Amino acid sequence: MKSPHRLIPYKPDWKAGEVVNPRATDYYRSERVIGDMYRAINLQDVSQAGEAVSNAVPGPPVLSTALVPIVQAYICIDIDPHAFPQYVTELFQTYQDEMKFISATHTLTSDPSVRLTEEEIVVGTIMAKCSQEQLRKDRIQRLKSHTGALVRGVEEELVGVKDGRPGTRQVMLSGLRRTWEAWMFGAYHPKRFGANSFALIALSLVFDLVDDLKGSQERS
Repeated sequence: MKSPHRLIPYKPDWKAGEVVNPRATDYYRSERVIGDMYRAINLQDVSQAGEAVSNAVPGPPVLSTALVPIVQAYICIDIDPHAFPQYVTELFQTYQDEMKFISATHTLTSDPSVRLTEEEIVVGTIMAKCSQEQLRKDRIQRLKSHTGALVRGVEEELVGVKDGRPGTRQVMLSGLRRTWEAWMFGAYHPKRFGANSFALIALSLVFDLVDDLKGSQERS
């Protein structure tokens, strides 16, 4: 007599990672390498971590100190960490508001309490479990598109032009001043949601502008 057909066939345990509250009876222990790798991973639950605190960006005493002589060759870098320019604080507030919106709208669930972490947004991925592969891909694509537009907007505000970095030395110097102040703001406020990625955007521009200024000196 044939055994009754299972409506839900057995699956390897590494597939259970994409299912919320999986039933143990639906999965078997995979002895393949992928099974060993799956069981060796222990990820932190990020489903409620939209306001997660990260110290990924080094504070001023570390990286900023090393950058001082490089940047100081072009601009005055005397900044009061307790009184940043208004444009920096306003730009960060706008950036943070948009990051919070991204965090809330690009999740894999309709649960309003679930948020993406800043790290997920920066990397361009979603760590939450989801059995629908196409849904994950679509949400990640939307996340990357939204984040990319936000980053470009911040870069344009800091550098002072659109469609690439400016060619005039004076505008580059002004851009370097703004990007340095934005970097320092983020470095001094690492616990604010979005501050670490805000600082990294600014830091990338600092390096680009220093290279451009150095190149303009060599050509003159």
